[in-house]
Amino acid sequence: MSFLPNQPKGIAGGKDILGYVGANIFYKLSFYLLIIWMAKFLGKIELGKYFFLISLPGIFLPFSELGINTLLTREIARNQADMEEIVSTVLGFRLMLILILYAGIGIISLLFHPDILPLLLLSSLFLSLESLYFTFGAIFIAFQRIKYNIFCGVLSRVCLILSVYMVLKSGGRLFHVFLSHLSVALILLGTGWWLGRKIVPIKFRKPPRQVFINLFRNSLPFAIIAYIPLIYYRIDSVMLTLFHGFKETGIYGAGFKIREASLLLPQSIMIVLFPFISASYKEKPLLNKTFKNITKSLLPFSLFLSLSVIFFGDQLVSFIYGREFLDVAKILKLLFSTLPFVFFNSVLLSFLKGTGNETKCAVLLLFLLGLKLFLNYLLIPPLASLGVVTSTLAIDLALFTLLFYHWERWEKRSGHP
Repeated sequence: MSFLPNQPKGIAGGKDILGYVGANIFYKLSFYLLIIWMAKFLGKIELGKYFFLISLPGIFLPFSELGINTLLTREIARNQADMEEIVSTVLGFRLMLILILYAGIGIISLLFHPDILPLLLLSSLFLSLESLYFTFGAIFIAFQRIKYNIFCGVLSRVCLILSVYMVLKSGGRLFHVFLSHLSVALILLGTGWWLGRKIVPIKFRKPPRQVFINLFRNSLPFAIIAYIPLIYYRIDSVMLTLFHGFKETGIYGAGFKIREASLLLPQSIMIVLFPFISASYKEKPLLNKTFKNITKSLLPFSLFLSLSVIFFGDQLVSFIYGREFLDVAKILKLLFSTLPFVFFNSVLLSFLKGTGNETKCAVLLLFLLGLKLFLNYLLIPPLASLGVVTSTLAIDLALFTLLFYHWERWEKRSGHP
């Protein structure tokens, strides 16, 4: 698998891409396997509660990362200088923000929803630890140590599969599932720390004021690009729960997670190629050719997946979740109708932010977030999960249109037809 017309020395090649894609497929599909097990062992209501409890802290956790990971990857790829001071400062800064946000989530839950406080604290903790690991993951990708990311991901997923299966098989409930997640998150972070120190000497340092200001200013657009799409889904889950309860949230979440799994290929490819795009941002003919190669390769695959699910969605849902979840099939078919556009949204975002257009992308996503909230407010009360799907499809198409417009403008400024 090669998308690069003339692959420069030191840039991730086909083996790295295939390895990373394969590892992420395993990483993600193992998570969906856990969802299937929870659906069968715990039922729709507990599954909906699970989605809610990981969505609520997920809305706030992006503020502990602020796009710094992507900025680190791009800057290291462009200039692999001594990164010890900046990495140690970033880790100290992130740890401080995570502790503040964790305390804030606990206080909010205690004041407004004390009955879910133990579960919410557990979900917030393991999500925080996973988020902290991603800083190490950004370093691995920037230095082309793809095998380190693969090792950490595969190890953590194997441990989680075994742990959760044993818990559910022995009659455990949602609390015990979250304990399994927490244990595996500790393993993931510890492994990332151990491997990270092989690349860059790491210490936690208090962030100086000027360093903090510079990091915040430069990384904020990347934060918006990385987390606004995630916040879309989490807001969907929270608003569905508030208007219609956990059952509707479980129905929508079950369908959305299958579509999310289908995005593993384009997302993995773009993560591995992002250092190449960043390092080659001045070589515009090379990037233009690379973009065309990727789109030609992904278009047939995205159309095949979209049509397959539209025609065989009932059988797929019945096989994955069981016949009692057949009401998910309608949601799933609609979500897959715009899959080719969602594929290319991933590609376009990577190319635009790698070539210095991250601020424009951030503005677009913020605008669409406001549109998403407005559409949800109008459509969720009368249509429940179908209302969320309608707003999601509208955002998919709007985002593709706007991103493609800006990519075309970049090409014209570059002198390419």
